[in-house]
Amino acid sequence: LTVDLTNRCNMMCEPCFMDANQVGFVHELTWDEIRTLLDNAVTIKPRRQMSVQFSGGEPTMSPYFLDAVRYAREVGYNSVQAATNGIEFAKSPEFAKAAAEAGLRYPYLQFDGIGEDANAHRKVGNLFDVKLRAIEHLYQAGIDVCLVVTIVNTVNNDQVGPIIRFAMENCDKISFVSFQPVSFTGRDEDISDADRQRQRYTLSHLAQDVKGQTGATEP
Repeated sequence: LTVDLTNRCNMMCEPCFMDANQVGFVHELTWDEIRTLLDNAVTIKPRRQMSVQFSGGEPTMSPYFLDAVRYAREVGYNSVQAATNGIEFAKSPEFAKAAAEAGLRYPYLQFDGIGEDANAHRKVGNLFDVKLRAIEHLYQAGIDVCLVVTIVNTVNNDQVGPIIRFAMENCDKISFVSFQPVSFTGRDEDISDADRQRQRYTLSHLAQDVKGQTGATEP
């Protein structure tokens, strides 16, 4: 289950497969709406793996984020996740600790590459430092991290190998890496055909880049 808590975000960057900060109004779930969604979904039969991911926008901007995490655990979701840019976790180790106490299992942390240059297309200064601080605060709180890498050809496809090496070197703090080829939806839906062809990236490209940049595996 994915629950979009809000369309607000504390960044305004591309790529963004949602319409965060762009539609001219705020759409944010009330507490009653959040509970209703979680209650309804948990009754579906047969019960399979009970996972929920809170998303957005930036889910940590919802005033009910911690309450939603806590309630999801209470009603039976054993894997509670958050798709996040990590800013709130970087700002406050106390927030990371509160999320852990509420029952957050995995933050799916937006992660574009190693170093400031690999994050420059997000147009936020010191963004790589923010990611490192978020990872450290989450680790200190006892929360496993999954790096989520949106790969855009000609933008950060050269970061596949460096990210894998970074994750292996920090395997005490990072449990998974999820590579996600760019999807031209949301804020990116009006891309030109020329840019679509230039920036398109597939899982086949990923298989080749893992081989080419790490020397491991056969595509």
